[in-house]
Amino acid sequence: MHNINKMIFTGEVPWHGLGTQLPRNATYEEIAELAGFYKAEERRLLIEGTNDTAPDRKALVRGDDGRYLSIVGDTYKVIDFSEVARTMVEAAGMYGGFFTTAGTLGPTGIRGWLLGELPGEIIVRGDPSPIKKFFLGSAGHDGLTPIVLSNCATRVVCQNTLGTALSERGGARFKILHTSNAATRLEQAAAAMKRLLTSYDRFGALGSSNTPELPSLADCWSALTAFSVRSPKTPSGFGRRKPSVRRSSCSSKMAVPGINLYPTILG
Repeated sequence: MHNINKMIFTGEVPWHGLGTQLPRNATYEEIAELAGFYKAEERRLLIEGTNDTAPDRKALVRGDDGRYLSIVGDTYKVIDFSEVARTMVEAAGMYGGFFTTAGTLGPTGIRGWLLGELPGEIIVRGDPSPIKKFFLGSAGHDGLTPIVLSNCATRVVCQNTLGTALSERGGARFKILHTSNAATRLEQAAAAMKRLLTSYDRFGALGSSNTPELPSLADCWSALTAFSVRSPKTPSGFGRRKPSVRRSSCSSKMAVPGINLYPTILG
């Protein structure tokens, strides 16, 4: 089930054939309009039969056409899709990143996503499967969906592939609830995401190394954990053992925190 409201994509046409194809150099304004991004606005709730408003609830509606989205608690902080996009642009713009898919889901566009990609691919020595450098931002206005920034191995083109990308394990993920400090936490996540994207180059160099020995776990840790919002502590034993190897039916890849080392899944 695709559940697409509106979407844009660059490159290969998605499996469902929906959406508007744009060039990689499309402006954010073009992307936002064709992906169906809008501003969510708050409305007070009247108590039936009175002129009083509910003290602990409010409604969210689309700012462009007034369509109802959801009822949320009074402390709910609206973070629009455009704010998530700005965070991603600030994190990846200097690295040549571009949006490869973006869209909204559901009849009213209640959830949205943006999938970015950095130029080039990561090639792990001894494995023919290239790893694309995808980074994902998603959010919703249903009162339940948090803001999520993460790296992923899935090309998001619909509701199903968004679920797949959000369920990937082993990557870096920053989940932000719609509370009063959401904007501050989004800024912190942007700084952390910037360090994550910087680490791709370092990891690519490690993964393609021609040395007969795998890089040490300490090398991988130093290359990849700098992006954590909280300062990580080096686990005991790091630097004395080789990294574990994740086996699958098609390939073997190093299991390293912060980067998803799975073959890229294209929707």
